[in-house]
Order: sequence, then structure tokens, then C-alpha cells
Amino acid sequence: MTRRQYTLAALAVVLIIAAAAIGYALAVSSRGPTATPSPSPASPAGFSCQVSLSPTTIRVNPDNGLADGLLFLAGTGFPVSSGVTLVLSGAAVDFVSDPSGSFTYTLAPVSGDAYPAPPDLEPGSLSWTVIGWDAPEAPGDFGSLPPEACEARVSLTIELTHEPSPTPPTDLSAGGYAEVIADGVRVRIAPSPTATVIGALFSGDVVRILAPAQVAEGYAWYRVETVVIQSGDPMTGYVAAGTEGQPFLRPTTAPPPPTPTPLPSASP
Repeated sequence: MTRRQYTLAALAVVLIIAAAAIGYALAVSSRGPTATPSPSPASPAGFSCQVSLSPTTIRVNPDNGLADGLLFLAGTGFPVSSGVTLVLSGAAVDFVSDPSGSFTYTLAPVSGDAYPAPPDLEPGSLSWTVIGWDAPEAPGDFGSLPPEACEARVSLTIELTHEPSPTPPTDLSAGGYAEVIADGVRVRIAPSPTATVIGALFSGDVVRILAPAQVAEGYAWYRVETVVIQSGDPMTGYVAAGTEGQPFLRPTTAPPPPTPTPLPSASP
């Protein structure tokens, strides 16, 4: 290739580059100024909500769902004077934080709202959620929710307890006899206040005790069979020894055997 040919080739390259640059400049100018991406909307300021629960362990009677005291809830770092929701088991409680973003709340732990009703109540750990809303009040329902500012959880340990069980009477023993000293004492098929009733005993009836006392569900029970019964048919089952301050049975001796009724003499 001659020098002239090299020169023409180089000039062609320069013209191509210049044309490309001019075309790019024209394209950019036709679109107007280059747009700068807008920043994403800033998120609401975060809240460092903290919640404490006292006490953290309670004892609950499984027969009625009643607990042995009150629960005290305290929170800090919530939105100022805004709605707060305590989400319980199947229920919710709404209140409002004070001007410092704090709150205190007293909860009476009874069956229904705070805990499942007996017999669903079980021992173990129960977790609740506390929601702080970025709004003047908590939502009336969960159909339309205001923005949620923060969320915290608290845990409660449940221990089940019964009422103190009675001490079985020391003067009643298996193989002995007892006189009924109250009216309408129920005889059941099992040692439980919810067991099926098969009959009733009244003052003056006498039973024989078939087995030692068995303490169950707040009562001392005896398995008995009727020996003297004024109303109804003979029966065998469980009776309670009594309630607090009111015994149903007292020891007695074996009743004398019934006197046989003489047969009428035959007529000649």
C-alpha cells in the first residue's frame, strides 16, 4: 500500500469517528437534559419499642381459669401519644401511649380474654405481641390498618394448680362402716365431681367402706356400698367425705342384722 493510500484510510477512520460523535450529541440534545433518579421516600423514623411483663410466671387454677394475681405490662420507645395494641390469645386490647412514648397496663388474667377457657388451658409458655401504631389510636378492627411503627413480644409461663386437697378423715377406714349425716349426698361411678351420679344418700343411711380414701379434684373419696338405705335401691359407688367444714360421713358400728319376720302359722 502506498503512502497516499495510508493517508486516505486514516482520514476515513477520523471521519467515521467524528460522525459517530456528532450523531450521539444530536441524539442527546433531542432528548433534553438527562434525568437524575429521585431518591426513594424516606421510611418513618424507627422506634425502639421495649416491653416488660411482671410477673413472668403465674399459677392458674385449671378448674376455673383464675390466676393468683395481676399482670403488669410496661413499655417504652413507642410513638408519642399513639395507639398500642396488645394481641392476646384470640383477643386484643387497645390503649394509647403517653406523651413520652411510654405506657403501663394492668391485666387481670382470667379465662376467656387472656387465656383459653378450661379445659383447653395447658401449662407452658404463652407469647403475646405488642404493636405500636404510627397513628393517634389503635385500629378499631383489622380491616384497615394504620402504619405499624414497631412491634415487641412478651412471654408468660403458666403453671397449673388446684385448690389445696383435703386431708382424708382419720376415723374412716376400709372395712369399717359410716353413717351418712347430710341429705342428698351423691353417689358417683368414679371419684370425680363430674362423674355420673347413680343415686343419693340421706341422713341415717349406713354404708360400708370398701377401699381407703382417694384424694382427687379437691375431695377425699370413698368407695362404698349401702348397708342401710331409706330411699331407693342398694348401690355401690363413690361418695365424697365432705366439703370444707361440712362432713358427710361419720364412723359407726355395723348395723344389726334385720330381724326376720315370722311366717304366719298354717291354719289347721
